[in-house]
Formats: sequence, structure tokens, C-alpha cells
Amino acid sequence: MTVDQDHKNFTGQIFKDLKQRFIETLQVVYDPEELPNVAKIYFEDRFNITGDHFHRAVTYPELEKFSLDLKKLSLGEPVQYVVGKAYFFENFFEVTPAVLIPRPETEELVALAIERLSKQLGQRTLNVLDIGTGSGCIAISVGKKAKNINMFALDISREALDVASANAKTLQADVKFMELNFLDESGWIDLPTVDFVLSNPPYIAKKEAENMAHRVIDFEPGQALFVPDDDPLVFYRKIFDFSTRKLNTGAEILAEISEFQSENLIQLCQEYDGFECVIRQDLQGKPRILHAVKRY
Repeated sequence: MTVDQDHKNFTGQIFKDLKQRFIETLQVVYDPEELPNVAKIYFEDRFNITGDHFHRAVTYPELEKFSLDLKKLSLGEPVQYVVGKAYFFENFFEVTPAVLIPRPETEELVALAIERLSKQLGQRTLNVLDIGTGSGCIAISVGKKAKNINMFALDISREALDVASANAKTLQADVKFMELNFLDESGWIDLPTVDFVLSNPPYIAKKEAENMAHRVIDFEPGQALFVPDDDPLVFYRKIFDFSTRKLNTGAEILAEISEFQSENLIQLCQEYDGFECVIRQDLQGKPRILHAVKRY
């Protein structure tokens, strides 16, 4: 149904009607078990419609917006990009195609970081670095909860940093953002010595793309997702290289990982003297977080 047709047929529809149309239209795009949650996100985040509110009458501007959104969703655009925000660790973050959509599993990394930082607090302020910040969801969430830290965050993408900076301003978080290609070691001179490294780096081999949802491949930024097939651990290697030079003794690393690379990452860690590493499981029992401590 086009916008013009909507205008002709607009006769006091309620949001329950729109939800039915939403489900009928997108059942060919989403799996049956996923679609109800997508609908919940869309109507709550776009129109603040929940529960009994689905019996509220729809205004024509709302109907027009819905029709345009539904067209985008039918083409596979993720619902978070359509509504322009994503909920993560108690806050909404602006998201655009310049940044990855924050995932629930990354909240576990944030929670663990806050827990570990609380045990490190002493007389001095700790420097924390978020590598590949994207929307800023990790740096901002940790920065708002952890006390007595200086939060730094870097990304190679200027567009991503613009989004992250806007999120930090909206959420009143003090984060120092830097545009930097972390794989280029010459830029490390501009980074501080740190006590804590956080990262959700690219870790998906390009050959794995064929098994991923098209709405991820087609819409989310590839440089934040994919690594070369012949070097899938490139970012973790660079993190350890950086850490040998610019981490204080006792400093920690927390990085999200592929569940299929845990053994390889433990082997990588063993190549670096002075680091003690464990792989932590997420709430689903999958190995998803690398936790390393620099002992000397």
C-alpha cells in the first residue's frame, strides 16, 4: 500500500491494525520467532506504543511515517536503523548505518568491565581505552557507571565518532574520542598509557558472510564486522602488541570474541610474556569474552 493509498483509506485506524499489517508484510523477511520482538521494538521505539495503547487511534502523519518505515523494513533495513536508536545497558543510543547496532551480548562485557573496575579503584584515576567504539555504547555505558576513571575511545571512522560524540552529549558522559586506525602502530604514540582496555573489535572472517543475515551484511558497516580470512585474530594480536607497550602492570583487557576462536586466542595470549588469560562464557554458555591481566 502506497502513501497515497493510505491517505485514501485513512478512516480512523488504530495501532492494532498497523501491527497486523506489520506482521503480515514482514513475515517473509523475519523468522517467525524473531518477528514479534521486532514489532515490539518498532512500535515502542517509534510511537511509544505498548500493551493496551494499540487501541489508540492513528493520526495521518503517523500512518504516513509507518508506511515509509514499512517499505524500508521490507527491503531488509534493520529496525534500529529505521527508528534511529537502539536500547543498550539502560539507555537509548542513536544508531546510523555508520555504526554497528549494539547487541545484548555486549552488555555482558560492559557489566564485567564495571565489576572489574570497581575492584581496581584506589588512590589514582584509572585510564580506560575503548578500541573501535562505534556508537560509543561500551565507553559511554562504562563511563557513566564506573568512578574515578578517564575514558578514552577511538575509531577509524569519522562518521562513527560523530554518532558516538552525539550519544555522549545526550547521555552526559565524559569520553575523550579519537580518530585513529588502531592497526597502524605509528598512531599509538598519541594514545595514553592505560589501566584497562575494552573492545568489541571486528572478528568475523569474510568467508562467514554467506551464513549471515542479509540485513547485517547489506546495512551494517563491513569494516566494523569483518577481518581477512587468513588473519582473523589481527585485532587481538594488535591489542596484545599495544598492551605490551602501553599497559601498566596489573592492567586488564576485556574483549568480545567469536565463540569459535576461544582456543586460538588462548594460544595467542601464550605468545606474550606476562599475560594471564581466561575465556569467559556469556549467559548462554558460549565463550564470548577474552579476559587478560598483565602480571608484569
